[in-house]
Amino acid sequence: MKYFILTDLEGTAGVYRWSQIGGEGANLEEYKLAKIWMTKEVNACVEGIIEKDKDAEIVVWDGHGPGGIEIEYLHPEAKLIPRGDIRCPYTLDEGYDAVIMIAQHSMAGTPKGNLCHTYSSRYIYRYWLNGREIGEIGLRAYVAGYFNIPVILVTGDDAACKEAESFIPHVETVCVKRAIHHQLVFTLHPEKARKLIKEGTKKAIEKIGEIKPIKINPPYIFKAQFLSSTTTYHFTYSYPNIKKIDEYTIEIKGDDLLETVKIFA
Repeated sequence: MKYFILTDLEGTAGVYRWSQIGGEGANLEEYKLAKIWMTKEVNACVEGIIEKDKDAEIVVWDGHGPGGIEIEYLHPEAKLIPRGDIRCPYTLDEGYDAVIMIAQHSMAGTPKGNLCHTYSSRYIYRYWLNGREIGEIGLRAYVAGYFNIPVILVTGDDAACKEAESFIPHVETVCVKRAIHHQLVFTLHPEKARKLIKEGTKKAIEKIGEIKPIKINPPYIFKAQFLSSTTTYHFTYSYPNIKKIDEYTIEIKGDDLLETVKIFA
């Protein structure tokens, strides 16, 4: 079987403040350590896959903006898609049997969501799909569902796990930390988190027949609210099919999910 591991960094055990995740204002020493911790969580997932499916093909996509994988620490049986110029559907159109999301965070505005945001904390405030607010977990799960691929496992903080469960029936989740507030958590030790992720991966693979790809019926109405009117202008000027709702909000409609959301997912 072929597995796609989609990674982020904010949902890693031991990671809880913005200075750890790279980008502007990052502490480079903390950032590198966070990447190592996250890469080892991925390795735990890979080990779980191999124990259940020794002939598995495993592709890891580094889905964290500034990068979240330290390749020298990555399990040798995994193929890596590093950070680069790639957009939705992130090679999911090449065919996979399951998607696993490691080190995820909840959507912007989540109460007690550790490092919660929706895609870009610098540009984006909120997303909605067909009237329901949605973040990275839900939107990417729908993109996977478009290609008939189930999301079988999500790991991260307690808010990310609850969000995944609200979108994906029967999904396996592994909670590696519980938020006290936006930048403070009760975190598991990294080694404990890896052990749970490995076991959670094996449980998720056993549930592949039970966990179905999630889908949503057309027509599709996608709405985005930005933090700056400049971003609104960019999208409405560049894409004639995108409608301006107000200075901070745009809307796009369509009958094909991928075509409707791929610019934003």
